[in-house]
Amino acid sequence: MDTNGQDSCVLQLDNLPTSYRIRVMAMVADQNMALWARELGVSRQYIYQVVKGTRKNQRIRSHIEKRLGETFWPEKEVQQ
Repeated sequence: MDTNGQDSCVLQLDNLPTSYRIRVMAMVADQNMALWARELGVSRQYIYQVVKGTRKNQRIRSHIEKRLGETFWPEKEVQQ
């Protein structure tokens, strides 16, 4: 309970790693990596690798940020 006597069920995403933040926000927004993969013509595994940070494809990153309405990768380095 919070100070007002009400149950507080707010998830603090700021403390989570980027990949977890993206997955949680995608679930809340009724989005998923399979949908993004179909939209972009790539595999789900490739989307997962970008989300996890293994790959740094700017086109995929921009699509994810646009779909979720938040910036996750402020740097502009690109690796395809």
